[in-house]
Amino acid sequence: MSALLALGTLPALAGTLVGSKHDLTALNARAKVEAMTGLAFNNYRDPCIYCHLPADPKAKNTSTDDGRFKDWNRYFSFQDDYQRYESASAKAKPAQLGAQSLVCLSCHDGSMAVDMVVTKPPGWSTADDAPLHMRLDKGGGLNRCTQCHDGITAHKMDAVVIGRNLMDDHPVGVRYPGLFGSEDFHPPSRDGVFRNGVKLFDSQVECATCHDVHNPDVVPFLRVEQNELCITCHNK
Repeated sequence: MSALLALGTLPALAGTLVGSKHDLTALNARAKVEAMTGLAFNNYRDPCIYCHLPADPKAKNTSTDDGRFKDWNRYFSFQDDYQRYESASAKAKPAQLGAQSLVCLSCHDGSMAVDMVVTKPPGWSTADDAPLHMRLDKGGGLNRCTQCHDGITAHKMDAVVIGRNLMDDHPVGVRYPGLFGSEDFHPPSRDGVFRNGVKLFDSQVECATCHDVHNPDVVPFLRVEQNELCITCHNK
């Protein structure tokens, strides 16, 4: 872990989360300012902690009624909190959102601070808490990233603020129609993975089907280039 923490202060490393926009421990170094980590959110000094449980056998977590979910270090919003994409012509109907989407939305729906984790790293003290705990939300108030990230004070962040209305986003939490012989969709391999790395999760399309949050090489964290992505699934 010490080697990973040392790398977290460097520019983005190809093919890894380290130094990327998803590495919250490295944002000060990347932006060359001291305005974020330790002020806008807690710097846990480990980029994995913001999603994954600490490497501590006592920190194991299970699904509970308060929104926690097994194996993840995030609180999730409830399924009914989201407005889901539905269409009379859609060949796949919404099911339950999978963990691979809920963990992304736990930051990107703006309902929780990006540093709101279930289990903080060993040795963390409340004396180290940042004065602000920012959310990816367009609302007013000091706890919204968009207060500064407005395109003038700092780069605009509207594109990553998804909210809980998913009606204008690609459907997630849906069974992949290509599993049922639809001519409009290409079938994946038996393990639900396409040859280019696009993948299904329990036969469903989730955020991580198209996005690889650990790899910033294809913007915005896509598994393949945009001109290839859609035709991976859609037979058009």
